Amino acid sequence: MLLNRVFQDVGSDPKRLMREYPKISDMLARIEKLSTSAMKAEKYVGGLLSRKQAAAMVGDLIDVIAVEITDDEVLHRIADQFDQILNKKYEEE
Repeated sequence: MLLNRVFQDVGSDPKRLMREYPKISDMLARIEKLSTSAMKAEKYVGGLLSRKQAAAMVGDLIDVIAVEITDDEVLHRIADQFDQILNKKYEEE
C-alpha cells in the first residue's frame, strides 16, 4: 500500500520519480525479503510441498492409476510423463 501511495504521489512526473527512486528501490527490496520470508515460513509449517513430498505424492497417484489401468505399456508411459514433470526445473525461492 505504501509503494502504491508513492507511485500515486509521483504520478507521471519523471523528476519526482527519480527523486523517489531510492525510496521505491528500498521498498521493493523490503517487499522481496518479506515475500521470501513468508514463503519459507509457509514451507516450514507445511503449506508447501518439498520436492521429496511431491515425488511421494506422484508415486501414490501412479499407484491409484495402476489399480484402474491394467495395460503395463500405458502405465509405463504415464509413469514416464510423471517422472518428467518431477524432474522439470521450476523456479524456487
